[in-house]
Amino acid sequence: MKKNLIYNLLTFSVIFSFASIVSQSLSVLNDNVRVEEDKSVLIDVLTNDRVSNKQDLEITIIQNPKRGTAVLRGNNIYYEPNENQNGIDELIYKVDTGFSIDTAKVVIKITEVNDP
Repeated sequence: MKKNLIYNLLTFSVIFSFASIVSQSLSVLNDNVRVEEDKSVLIDVLTNDRVSNKQDLEITIIQNPKRGTAVLRGNNIYYEPNENQNGIDELIYKVDTGFSIDTAKVVIKITEVNDP
């Protein structure tokens, strides 16, 4: 009887732990945004992603943009192009839930604006 109880508890523990890990699913997709020259944009990179729990994760920029700067603001990325810059820029970010990690690219189209 005691062996059955221990076996059942261990089986429940393993199944419960596995179910907890599976419920932390993650699928991060690439993003495309537009911003006018000399303006900034706050990018919600998780909008198109499948993340089961957006509270318990860490976002890291792993490749910085070349035509501007990017900084994390919570679960968003604040992007500002360099002065008078236009064209295509990109950055790569990583999402880590503690159980799984995925990366995605943000492609930023900086539209030209005629300066007065």
